Amino acid sequence: MFRSVLAVGITALAAAVLSGCSLLPALPSAPTSAPDEGQTVAEACTAILPVILDTGSRMQEAYASIEANPATASPLLHDISFDLHTVTDDLENEEVIDVMTAAVDSLDAMLVELDKAIAGDPDRTALLQAGAQVEHDFSAIDPVCQAG
Repeated sequence: MFRSVLAVGITALAAAVLSGCSLLPALPSAPTSAPDEGQTVAEACTAILPVILDTGSRMQEAYASIEANPATASPLLHDISFDLHTVTDDLENEEVIDVMTAAVDSLDAMLVELDKAIAGDPDRTALLQAGAQVEHDFSAIDPVCQAG
C-alpha cells in the first residue's frame, strides 16, 4: 500500500508537469522588450522552459527510486520544488508569475501528502486530490504561454 500510494502521487505529478506543459517547446524565440516595458509573457515562458522540461526527467528518477527506497523520492521532489520556486522568484511578468505560483503552491501541498505517506500516514484520497490540483495548476501554464 505504501509504495502504491507514493507511486500514485509521483505519477500524477509527472503527468501534470509533462501534459500541462507539452506545448511549451513550440514557443518562438522570445522577443526583446523595450527597456521600460518589463518582461513579456514569451520571455517569462522561455525562462521557465528549461526547468519545466528538466522536471519531467527528474520525475522519472523519483518514480524509479520508490522501488529501491521510497524515502529517497522525497528529497528529489523537494529539489524540484526548490528549482520551480527559484525560477518563479526570478520572473517579472505578473501573468506568468500567477500561474507558476499556483502550480508551485499546489506542488508543495502535494509534497506534504507525499511526506505524510513516507512517514507512514498515507491518505490516498488526499494524495489523489492534491495530484489532481497539481495537474490542473500545471495545465494552466501552457495556455498562458501559448497566448503570449
